[in-house]
Formats: sequence, structure tokens, C-alpha cells
Amino acid sequence: MSLEAGFDALKQGRYQEAVPLLRQYCHCSDARAKDYLRGLMGLAKAYQGSGQTQKAIALGFVFPSLF
Repeated sequence: MSLEAGFDALKQGRYQEAVPLLRQYCHCSDARAKDYLRGLMGLAKAYQGSGQTQKAIALGFVFPSLF
């Protein structure tokens, strides 16, 4: 599943790889799905980690660079 693959990439600091995986999960998931919010939060972190801060802000989340 792209959600877990996206989080694996995110945990390893592979932000550029995590972005499309998490974006695909969010695009294909129902917004009421149990892990949808988790996917959006991960996508925001991946955007920020890959230097796409404006996209992270557009999602409504900004995370400190500690992650």
C-alpha cells in the first residue's frame, strides 16, 4: 500500500520519494477513511522535507524541521 511505503520513505528521509506515494494514497482514499488524515499529515511533512513548504502550508500543516 502506498501509505506505508510513503511513511517508510519519510522515516528514512527520502522525502522526494515519499511525496508521490502519499499524494497517491490521499488522492485514492476516501476522506472519511481511518488513515486519510495520517496520510495528509505525512504528505505535509514530505513536502516540507523536500523544500516544498508552500505545498505543506496549502495543506494546512507546518511541521518543525525536527522531523
